Order: sequence, then structure tokens, then C-alpha cells
Amino acid sequence: MENIIRRTLIYELLPTRLWPVLDIPNLVSITLDFDRCVAVNVLLPSGRCRTQIVDGPLVTEAEIRGISEHSRMSDWWSTGRYSTVSGSIVRMHRIVTYGETSGLTIHVD
Repeated sequence: MENIIRRTLIYELLPTRLWPVLDIPNLVSITLDFDRCVAVNVLLPSGRCRTQIVDGPLVTEAEIRGISEHSRMSDWWSTGRYSTVSGSIVRMHRIVTYGETSGLTIHVD
């Protein structure tokens, strides 16, 4: 049940074009880097993770900004690189370049 709630919260954050990514089996995390394809980490039966690149348009600055500034996001920690979705255990890390968020990793499971 907790996994369903977590994924529902992530749906709220993601642009609709990225919703199909949440259907990838054994999804662990989603990485969005400005001007690159979406990458996901999936858990293999061996217990190791594998990174897969998702075909599609490159991630835009507006998409990254929309997620990182979403009203459901709590404040970024003092280091500025870690946050959660308010009232949940959905974690997010970000890459900051020249004071701007240039990449995000959303931990799904």
C-alpha cells in the first residue's frame, strides 16, 4: 500500500509525458538531467541495479524547475541537495550548477 501512495505522489510531481516511466518493472529511481534523456535505475534479480536510458525527448529546464519547485516539495536541506515530498518518504536529490538546479534523482522505492 505504501508503494502505491508513494507512486501517486510522484505522479503529481512528474510531467505527464514521464508517467509511463513509473510503469517500468523493478524501478528504483528516476534521474532527470537537463538536456539529456531520462535515465532510470532498475533492480535486477541478482540484487544489483542497472541504469537504463529511456528513449524520448530530452529533459528541459522547465521540467526540472517544475518538479523542484512543486508545492508538494519540502524545503531543500541546508546542503541544498536533498528534499522530500511533504508528508511522505519520497526522497529527491538534486545537482546544482551555478546556483540553478540542473538535475534531479527521484527515489521511487
